[in-house]
Amino acid sequence: MNAPNLQTYYQAAILNSMILLHGHNLPPQWVTIETDAVKPHALMALIWAPKQSKLQRTTLLPTTKATLRVWEKNKHICCSQTPHSRAMPLSAIPSIIPNFNHKIWERYGIHYIHQLYQENRLLTFSEVQNLHGLPTAAHLSHRQLHSWVTKHQSEVKSTPNEPPLTCFEKTILKLIPTQKTFSMLYTNILQHDTKFRYPFVIAWEKDLGQTLPEAMWRKIFITPKTLTLSANHTELSRKILYRWYLVPTRLKQMYPEASDQCWRCASTAGSMIHIWWTCPTLQPYWSALTNLIQASTAPAYRKPQTAYYSTTTHQNSLKQSDT
Repeated sequence: MNAPNLQTYYQAAILNSMILLHGHNLPPQWVTIETDAVKPHALMALIWAPKQSKLQRTTLLPTTKATLRVWEKNKHICCSQTPHSRAMPLSAIPSIIPNFNHKIWERYGIHYIHQLYQENRLLTFSEVQNLHGLPTAAHLSHRQLHSWVTKHQSEVKSTPNEPPLTCFEKTILKLIPTQKTFSMLYTNILQHDTKFRYPFVIAWEKDLGQTLPEAMWRKIFITPKTLTLSANHTELSRKILYRWYLVPTRLKQMYPEASDQCWRCASTAGSMIHIWWTCPTLQPYWSALTNLIQASTAPAYRKPQTAYYSTTTHQNSLKQSDT
């Protein structure tokens, strides 16, 4: 049985809870608490508003901030069209279009942008009037909405192979039941998260000056467990790999008043590579160790740091040795 990705599970749970904000059954107590905390703004409008909107500069509860962070990261997965999903409530439009009168639309049962579409086409005002009996007073707001949609027309068009609404949007619009929405969100996030790279992987590649294939990184993750029975050596390997140690350059980022100079040579910035391998003070140690390794094994190491994470000329892989 495979263990779930807890980060993805958390994000799916947050997104699934957002459906409760759109009037599905009786809202739980937390919805009432968060809604009261953002007044006079509407909570739904806050979520659908642009990231730079002034609405989001208001004082927010930590839970609301967490919801907004997850939403901004994953809304391209949940919505087939951005920045204006058809599941967006009209109450969120004033944060995008100043002076947009959404209340006149809501009085006639029009709450979502989706209700203004037919066969992937925005209805004209006369067509909306015929369908919903909308008064002439709503003509200005329709023109505002039409202008905004036209401005992003390239993003509104859908292709024959791409449905205009995602399952998440259909659930919000009550076009499909809410069952299994969580599983759908979890699966979608996993499928779109294939390009995710750990920060320590990116940092090591920057320090080493080369990009390593995924196969190499998989071998790096596995190798420490196969080279030694010592738990201490395995822990050391993991801590270096995950850049757990606080070197001077990292301490400088955390505490601006601290020095980023190497505490051994006091002449160069103490980066992870420098502290562990390239510091001049360490060169006698690494030279002796490199000679010992070369005398015991076939590969020749080109750089001091490759005595620990080494790329050999005969094998296109990184090897980690217990030293």
